[in-house]
Amino acid sequence: MQFNVYFDYAAVVLGLILIIFFYPKLVVPDKSNKILRFILVAEVVVAGMDIFTVFQYARPEVYGLPVMYVTNMLYLLLWNMLPFILVMYTRSFLKYEQHTHKQVVIQSIFTAVPYCFAAF
Repeated sequence: MQFNVYFDYAAVVLGLILIIFFYPKLVVPDKSNKILRFILVAEVVVAGMDIFTVFQYARPEVYGLPVMYVTNMLYLLLWNMLPFILVMYTRSFLKYEQHTHKQVVIQSIFTAVPYCFAAF
């Protein structure tokens, strides 16, 4: 199987750009901002671990079996945890926006639900 690692490189670069752009702007210490920060960092870590996994599969003789097992388990744990964290973020965001704009609430639901289904 051929892995295209350039998509992972692009994901890491875009994630780092989002972190650099959003971290200074999320100064209000509410629950939804903390969850968004965690999502941004977790996405970059997952993409980085995916790059490392591609290198492991390219040269399995260099890395030991325990290292491959641990990195794959951490990768799967983080990747499968992200939809639940996104649901938590959407829920906390909806509680905050519930009294202001119904259009923002509907847009947030339609943005989060397909990602959550795709991750399962």
